[in-house]
Amino acid sequence: MSLKQITAPASEPLTLNQVKLDRKLVLSETDEDDLLTTLIAAAREMAEATLNRQLVEATYRLTLGCFPSKVVLPMSPLIALTDVKYLDVNDAEQTLDSAEYEVDTDADPAVIHFTGTIPTLSTKINRVSITFTAGYTNTDPVNPIPSVIIKAMLLMIGHWYENREDSVRKMPTAAEWLLQDKRIITFA
Repeated sequence: MSLKQITAPASEPLTLNQVKLDRKLVLSETDEDDLLTTLIAAAREMAEATLNRQLVEATYRLTLGCFPSKVVLPMSPLIALTDVKYLDVNDAEQTLDSAEYEVDTDADPAVIHFTGTIPTLSTKINRVSITFTAGYTNTDPVNPIPSVIIKAMLLMIGHWYENREDSVRKMPTAAEWLLQDKRIITFA
């Protein structure tokens, strides 16, 4: 199984102005903008890795060697399942009919259950691919990025801004505590 991001997030969950206000920096000052922009991206990436969640909408391709009875999507929350494709016995790519599977979007992370007829596959590796979009969307007031995640990111950015040298801890303890409740734990 492998997971590859095929469309990166188009924005970050925090703006430069939000971070400057949190750090009590002058909004019109631009000397630290490059550093702050890097810290915003680093905080998002750290939060995503800690939580096993996609914070800003991105598209992924999950590749499998076969059709299992179910697949737990490795990124959450699911926005859309684009398609399920496979290589048939002639090594031709086919799209599995959506009537052959169900997506449990109430589960977090979402689960695909293959309920129909499973086609005969090629003998090549990576025969099944699932393309999906995951993340929170800034335009969805019903499912925004949880405020505790935003606060944890601001704590990380503040810590890294004030402590620019290497440190023993990977992120501030308060940020870890805030993220703990939203973390998805997977068993492999």
